[in-house]
Amino acid sequence: MPSKAVSDSRRLSQITVTGLVVASMIGTGVYTSLGYQADALSSTTSLLLLWVVGGIHALCGAFCYAELSAAFPRSGGEYHLLSKVYHPCLGFLAGWVSVTVSFAAPIALAAIAFETYAAPLLPSVPTGSLACLLICFMTIVHCRGVQTGARAQNWLTGVKLLLLSAFIIAGLLVPAEEANLSTTTTLDFSELLGGGFAVSLVYVSYSFTGWNAAVYVAGETRNPSRTLPIALLSGVAVVTVLYLSLNYVFLRVTPLEEIRALENKEGVAALGAQHAFGALGSNWLRAIISAGLFSTVGALILTGSRIATSIGEDYPVFGFLAKRNQRGAPIRALLLIGCVALTLVVTSSFETVLVYIEFITLIFTFMTAAGVFVLRRKATKKESPFRMPLFPLTPFIYLGITAWIIWHVLTERPVQALAGLGTLAIGSIVYVLCCDKK
Repeated sequence: MPSKAVSDSRRLSQITVTGLVVASMIGTGVYTSLGYQADALSSTTSLLLLWVVGGIHALCGAFCYAELSAAFPRSGGEYHLLSKVYHPCLGFLAGWVSVTVSFAAPIALAAIAFETYAAPLLPSVPTGSLACLLICFMTIVHCRGVQTGARAQNWLTGVKLLLLSAFIIAGLLVPAEEANLSTTTTLDFSELLGGGFAVSLVYVSYSFTGWNAAVYVAGETRNPSRTLPIALLSGVAVVTVLYLSLNYVFLRVTPLEEIRALENKEGVAALGAQHAFGALGSNWLRAIISAGLFSTVGALILTGSRIATSIGEDYPVFGFLAKRNQRGAPIRALLLIGCVALTLVVTSSFETVLVYIEFITLIFTFMTAAGVFVLRRKATKKESPFRMPLFPLTPFIYLGITAWIIWHVLTERPVQALAGLGTLAIGSIVYVLCCDKK
């Protein structure tokens, strides 16, 4: 049964839940993906189209999740939804992956990116400490209570959006004669159907990871049947516009040849800022990214911990994870996510871990989105308070793009795909040994 420890006065508002969606998405992906994508695609048009497809993909997925979460409003994300729609074992596997990989690893990558961008601004801080300090700080903030964490997230997300919007507007105002305009704008349709475009969508999909963040805190949300759909859809729409605008700015001022020549692909954003605004521009962007990653890490810690909490509520062997303090914060679940992320900080390899994470995450989001067909067959309109438009076209778009990406990762990145399947195998063993007697 879901926990009733969170009183109405401690529930999350529409602003907080929408901000959580935005903060979860705008992290490392949009600042680091372009360097890898430019190696696989030949034109700026193809590169920008990636973000259009990614936005449509995430929006269609958000419609599916909005309908499911409105029908089953409890915290836990895919763990809860898959358990309700299919079987508790499938839900447990989703929760296992979320707690061990899908949240802890992005937290680690975001913290590593924070150190990468913030270290030149703070040269006196010992190498390796900034990433760990960020994870520890945001874990402590959320341990102080639901409302304390919510207020911190609201402020941090607001600052992130203001700074990013200011950078985009300034980049668009750079005079044409001062910008290094990229000239490769032709569109090769055969390229759009190739493996390079599909694998490049993995980076876009990673950048949009978090579009479903609202469903992880459904049980702590005020009026979830109304709040969750609005938060999911408006959050995705805002981020899609920001992503497309930011990548247009980068491509407008930076020649593709220079992007492809980068040895450190994660530094593509700093290169674009340097072209647009000189040396100071690079420092400006470093500060924007560093400040923004506070809310990203905080959002991932918040949402990831709620999956562990839901598992603790459902399975006695993990019951210790369900304990909350007097202010409603699941301290043990928060500390678990924080500790796993800290462990991964010292072992993460950005590109390999990114593809691995996204492959295994897409498997579960595919199954969850497909669950809307099961829901439509079982539930009446009264039992499902939100129904997406253009059904079944909307879920078919999401499922088709997701399946396309999964197939190309299987065929072109088999090592990462096998690692993901291995994680599922371990989770299945844990379920049989510890949870099957529930």
